[in-house]
Amino acid sequence: MKRVIGCSLLAFFVLLLLSPGADAGLGGLGKLAKAKKLTEDDIGDVLKRIEQTKADFTGATKCINQSRDVLFDISATSEAKEQLKAKESALAAAADDEEKQRITVEIQTMKDAEIERANKSGELKKKKLQGKQLKNAGKLMWNLALATYKDKKVLDNTKKLKKDAPNAVKSAKSSKLQAAKGASKIGAINEAVKKDIPMILMEAPKQLKTLKAFMSAAKALRKSNKIEKVGKPKKDDTYQELDF
Repeated sequence: MKRVIGCSLLAFFVLLLLSPGADAGLGGLGKLAKAKKLTEDDIGDVLKRIEQTKADFTGATKCINQSRDVLFDISATSEAKEQLKAKESALAAAADDEEKQRITVEIQTMKDAEIERANKSGELKKKKLQGKQLKNAGKLMWNLALATYKDKKVLDNTKKLKKDAPNAVKSAKSSKLQAAKGASKIGAINEAVKKDIPMILMEAPKQLKTLKAFMSAAKALRKSNKIEKVGKPKKDDTYQELDF
């Protein structure tokens, strides 16, 4: 009789593990059994993807900041340029990082508004550029196209990393030996999970919106200044240096 009961209980637990609700009912044991263990190379690959994504995002951010300066210089009225000087003086005299950040955002917002005003009014279609401004306007077309291409890739990759990075940390920590050997990698991935990935997911869509507005302004300048169209950027293409 005891043997019959023992066999019945064994059969019950086997069925329970194989049932669709086993993961929830046994505190994730089912998932753990099904989960693929990542190798040290797999974990290293996740870290490389994170580092490349961060580098591409930083590159696009730098491109936006430089493009903003160039387009503002072309678009702004003399009054707007005087307002900028006052803002820059306030930035230099800022008491702390929080105040510096606030003024920096105000400057960016002011520049963006002036670029949009000049574009929507049709002024940029009539602007005749010379010297440094003309050279920069040509380079700007390429840089903005490349930044848009890279930021779209960044957003796509970050969405995948949102799932892959935490899984890599869990897998690495599941083995004491692997956790000890890859402590620095685990730390870097974990830091990205907490800070970089959420930040990029929030900021990349905003950057793409800004890039679209700047590209519209650059295209308006292209017609009036006979600037050639740019080709489609590729993965390993680089930004062109602007003159300041």
